[in-house]
Amino acid sequence: MYVGFYAGGVWGRGKSSANTNCPAFGVADGGYYCDTSDPTSLPNGAAVTNAASGSVSSGRFTGGIQAGRNWQTGSFVYGVEADFGAFKLRGARSTSGVYPANSPATVNAGETFVVSNSFGTDWLFTARGRIGWAASNWLVFATGGLAVSRVTIASSFSDNHLFGTDPGATGSASASKVKTGWALGGGLEYALTRNWSLKGEYLYVDLGSVSVVNNVSVFANGAGYSNALGVSTDLTAHIARLGANFRF
Repeated sequence: MYVGFYAGGVWGRGKSSANTNCPAFGVADGGYYCDTSDPTSLPNGAAVTNAASGSVSSGRFTGGIQAGRNWQTGSFVYGVEADFGAFKLRGARSTSGVYPANSPATVNAGETFVVSNSFGTDWLFTARGRIGWAASNWLVFATGGLAVSRVTIASSFSDNHLFGTDPGATGSASASKVKTGWALGGGLEYALTRNWSLKGEYLYVDLGSVSVVNNVSVFANGAGYSNALGVSTDLTAHIARLGANFRF
């Protein structure tokens, strides 16, 4: 068995994709920026979802602790390892757009809107199998298994349409979930002494997606108008790190 620590860098990417509804007038009071009772307004929905879709990257330090156990048959080595550490990724993007069409009783073509998305994590836990080949004091290995982290995403919307002195629509939403994904990678480990070893390791982590639904709404002209803007963010990361282990 062994215990140890690691430190390195992590480069993550949050890839967001969006969708929106365009309810017909008469379903409540219809949509705000797009409404199926007026097909000429539908390009507004496409403009908003295009602005809300995209990627943002983040690079940070990572460090933590690890523990595991190896078994060896000849030169073939197999084992298990678990680790826990900092995974403080933060990413945000804000995109402005222009409504290409009029919408019934609400927005006008040429008015602008802003959509913002963000994501964040704090920690990462992995539990992985390892297989490798030992020669002299060296071990080359491949590893893969479970990855777990808490992922938080947020989305917001605003525009510059005015109803007299009243501002246009706004909306915001956020979600935080513990996500289970997978990790895959490999590395090299060198035995300094009978008890101490150093290793270099690369991991690719995929934590899947977290989704929110942002209710873009306004109350104007005695009626309420709204569109549901859904945003789903997929989080992946590359991790490069060095570590030291003590065997006992």
